[in-house]
Order: sequence, then structure tokens, then C-alpha cells
Amino acid sequence: MARFPLEFVLALSDCLAWMAAPGFNLAGDPSLKVLNDQGEDTLRRLVRPSRTRRMLHVDHALRGENRRTTRGNFTQGT
Repeated sequence: MARFPLEFVLALSDCLAWMAAPGFNLAGDPSLKVLNDQGEDTLRRLVRPSRTRRMLHVDHALRGENRRTTRGNFTQGT
């Protein structure tokens, strides 16, 4: 049996209240709109992966600043 996380309840209820507002003649209520926007933002943050931007680590020997600035001569082996 899957469990519904309790962290979703308040944010989801704010979104549902905004969707049901026209039925109660509250379609133009700005506070419900603000709560809906905050609830959607909270839901997005709760369902996103833990690390969305992983960084690729480059070996220090391959970075440009660690190389020699002068080019070698391939014919002489330097």
C-alpha cells in the first residue's frame, strides 16, 4: 500500500481551493491566487530530484592553467 506524504497536504489543499473558488464565487480572490502559487512552488520543490545539476569534475592535470605555456618541438622531441 502506497502512502501519501503528509508534506503534500497543505500545498495540495491550497491548489484545490483555487480550483474550487469559482464555484463559491471567489474566483477573483487574490489571497487564494497567492496561496495557489505558493502551493505549486512547494509541490515542485518536493517532487524534484535531490541534485538537479550535477557537476562534471575534470582532472587537474587536464586543465589549461596547469599546462606549459610554450609548445614543444615534435621533431626534436622537446
